Amino acid sequence: MVSGTISRIFSDQVLAYLRTLDEEVSDDLLPEPGETVQYLEEGSYLYLSDFYQFLNRVETLTGNPDFGWDIYKDFDFRNMGIMGYAIVNSTRLKDAISVTCDYVQLVQSHTEVFLRPSLHHPDCMDLCYRVNSEGLASTHDTHMSLGFFIRLIQYLCNPDWSPVLIGLTHSERKQGISEKTQSLLLAEQPFNFVTIENHILEAQIAASDQRLYDIMCSNLNEKIDQQSETLSFFQELEDVIFQLLSDEECGIDKAAQQMCMSRRTLQRRLADHDVSFSYLVDNVRRHFACQLLHEASISMIDIALTLGYSELAVFNRAFKRWHGITPTQYRELFFPK
Repeated sequence: MVSGTISRIFSDQVLAYLRTLDEEVSDDLLPEPGETVQYLEEGSYLYLSDFYQFLNRVETLTGNPDFGWDIYKDFDFRNMGIMGYAIVNSTRLKDAISVTCDYVQLVQSHTEVFLRPSLHHPDCMDLCYRVNSEGLASTHDTHMSLGFFIRLIQYLCNPDWSPVLIGLTHSERKQGISEKTQSLLLAEQPFNFVTIENHILEAQIAASDQRLYDIMCSNLNEKIDQQSETLSFFQELEDVIFQLLSDEECGIDKAAQQMCMSRRTLQRRLADHDVSFSYLVDNVRRHFACQLLHEASISMIDIALTLGYSELAVFNRAFKRWHGITPTQYRELFFPK
């Protein structure tokens, strides 16, 4: 099991969308996106599990199960910073899409975005999307991501464009989604995707700037190298902690041994990012508790034991401290019978 991370760019855009629904709404009444990932760029990233819970709360707040398709209707891609400026200054649409494919890990880890020849239409390509984080899934995230691709093409090339075909890994509300996107839809696919005509991919972007594009891509290459190393270290450590949780020796010495380094080296690596080992243990428990609760076949006591709690009552208190509700209430809220 691994924990994914996602840029706050996307939760900020969801909050901006909510404000358009009610300009009088107070920020105090808007849902909280989640806890910041401490070991990445300060204040800029969330855990995917928190983000997915945030999206569930947005559905409850709006009463709209398909809100994800509307999030990017007025999105300015320059709000994405360096990556956004690389996108809008690409020469062709295909180059702009390549930026999203090559640098997606900068905004969302454990995620695949790629182009492939369409399996259903000649002279077309499928722009595919899938999150590879075991135990996590979100139809809202899927809808947002495909809506992001659609908005990208409309923003750069043709405001009236719609996909030749949309593919989804789920089969929920197919008819409504087809009508909303004005596209044919295939459900239960291995990947989520939008199908794009080849001539659209080759379209020139009028406002492109090759010099600025090259500068932005150079900066992106440097940034992804730095961030990949940090992500790799901490997510390996989080996985080690998860494996040790049910062991009475889930301490820093045992974790350092599993990471093939000394206790002092591990403490120094954590201190470099102002993160304590106890914070990581608590955060791994918080994160994986939600993933395990997604599995209806796993009992509450088994989840508590897996996370290293000797009693269900202790797990219940910890979960309520994290999320304000009990594990049972969480299951009933997000996975009603």
